[in-house]
Amino acid sequence: MIKRDLLEKISSAKQMQKNNLQKALLLAKGITGEEDPVTVDYKACAFEKLLHENEAVLKKIVGNGFFSEIEALHRQWHHDYCKIYDLYYHHERGFISKWLGGNPGPTQRELELAGVYSAYLKEATWKIVHLLELVESRIENMKEEAF
Repeated sequence: MIKRDLLEKISSAKQMQKNNLQKALLLAKGITGEEDPVTVDYKACAFEKLLHENEAVLKKIVGNGFFSEIEALHRQWHHDYCKIYDLYYHHERGFISKWLGGNPGPTQRELELAGVYSAYLKEATWKIVHLLELVESRIENMKEEAF
């Protein structure tokens, strides 16, 4: 694997994570977009796929513990995102709402919770991006022959 290719993949992973955060923050505000939604299953996420396609070389460069930390943060990110997603897409409707055909949407309390989960997502995204920047720095300082 060429050094430049790996750096491009890491850069792409950072951008994916930032894009997913933006989509999640919009959803937390009640703005639902059907175009390219964030997947609730971390295993189906393009970021996760990119991580695992390059797992061996990344573990060689940064070690198992560092790789596992990124992976755990990403899983937690999706766990917290699911809480926001459920508020908008799996909201329980009462009998009268079902009977009348209306969907009351999330309550004020649930909207406040979405704000809390948003803060968690922002923090996790910042941590993931920071760790990926450390990976980039490590890669940039390695000789091409190391790959």
